[in-house]
Amino acid sequence: ARFFSKLKDSAERRAPLDTDMIGVTTTVSGKWAVAIKYQGENQSIGTHDTRERAMLANHVARGKLEATSGRKLTFEEAEANVELAKDAVAKALSKLKDEKADVAGMTAMPSGKWRVAMRYQGEPRNFGTYNTRERAMLANHIARGEVEATRGQKLTSGEAEANVKLAKDAVARFFSKLKDSAERRAPLDTDMIGVTTTVSGKWAVAIKYQGENQSIGTHDTRERAMLANHVARGKLEATSGRKLTFEEAEANVELAKDAVAKALSKLKDEKADVAGMTAMPSGKWRVAMRYQGEPRNFGTYNTRERAMLANHIARGEVEATRGQKLTSGEAEANVKLAKDAVARFFSKL
Repeated sequence: ARFFSKLKDSAERRAPLDTDMIGVTTTVSGKWAVAIKYQGENQSIGTHDTRERAMLANHVARGKLEATSGRKLTFEEAEANVELAKDAVAKALSKLKDEKADVAGMTAMPSGKWRVAMRYQGEPRNFGTYNTRERAMLANHIARGEVEATRGQKLTSGEAEANVKLAKDAVARFFSKLKDSAERRAPLDTDMIGVTTTVSGKWAVAIKYQGENQSIGTHDTRERAMLANHVARGKLEATSGRKLTFEEAEANVELAKDAVAKALSKLKDEKADVAGMTAMPSGKWRVAMRYQGEPRNFGTYNTRERAMLANHIARGEVEATRGQKLTSGEAEANVKLAKDAVARFFSKL
């Protein structure tokens, strides 16, 4: 009964929340910051060079703090627990740098890959093969952490298998989040650079402009944050390479913020920016416009908000050439650029 209650507790603890990604955010410099809400305060667990290291730091720190997260502690007790968690993180990360550390269970293969395995309850257990030593060490750390508490106990074969499966599932979840995160946050995706999740679950936007980090606000959804980022970057791009005075830079940032506020206000206004948007009987929304004398279709979207995002981006791409006389080929090329911009934006979502 205790064993299966632990299985239930573990499932309830891990299934609903992506805890290895909560509080892991990209910074404007391209690094990865980790913060955990503990005892009512946001606790920084450091800034890390790679997503893997940040997720490992998050995983280790949360594991250390989890047991006391629901208890009411004094300020001193909470601070002491956070310091212990940080020490555990530092120890785990130091092993990643040490070529000789934590090799128990790790085997370098002739192919250059690394295999992770360990003996548990008298049997060899395989935890997969990884392309790099760093990934193998992450898998090794997570798997060992999952089975550590029961290594010295005498378990039935079924209980041991269940624990190994939990450990394998934990490793698989961890690496699936790395993959998801990589797809969401590719380093050169300008609509995602500077867009970070906050501990509260909102999305913050910041842009480096004229040598300073400029906050473009915190937004309820990823779509709104990406729109804000897209609009602000579009406004600041032309002057980003020029040397401006402090006052000129501040004025440009304010103009960018005004443009963002205007764009976001249209998302809330049911009557705003409907030119080119058509509600369909299916409940979806079609986006189209006339450009260079021809109707141009920019897709169908499930929600009015997504249609307005597509409409805004497509119009922004062709606005500068709407009044010009273009050849058919030039017009088609501009429409394709606009469609590509819309597609890129939604692929990042």
